[in-house]
Amino acid sequence: MQDVITDDNDPQFPVNRLFVERKRNLPNASADVEETVVAPVEDGETMRSTIFSLKDGYGFVNFPQTNNLFFHFSFLIDTDFNDLREGDMVEFTLSKNDRGEPIARNVKLIK
Repeated sequence: MQDVITDDNDPQFPVNRLFVERKRNLPNASADVEETVVAPVEDGETMRSTIFSLKDGYGFVNFPQTNNLFFHFSFLIDTDFNDLREGDMVEFTLSKNDRGEPIARNVKLIK
C-alpha cells in the first residue's frame, strides 16, 4: 500500500503520516480481575422477577444466575398465558427439569 501512495516526484511526501498505528487494548493477563460472585439458589425457593420473553405456549423469566429461566404455560397458577406480557412481574418457584437445568414452576402474575 505504501508503494502505491508514494509520490515519486516529491521525495519529501509524508507517507509515514498517512498511516496511524492503532494500539489494541487487550486485557492484561496479570491484572487482577474482580469476579462477580452470585449467591447459590436453593431448589424450591420462591422468587420474583420479570418476564423476559414470551413465545407460543412458553416463556422466559429474567434470572441473573442462569441468564433466563424457562417456563411452560402448564406451570402457570391462577393466570392465563394470554394475559401475560413481557415485563410483567411474576412470582415463581425455582425447580429443575429432567436434565437438571433450572426452570421456573408455579408461575403467578403479580398485579
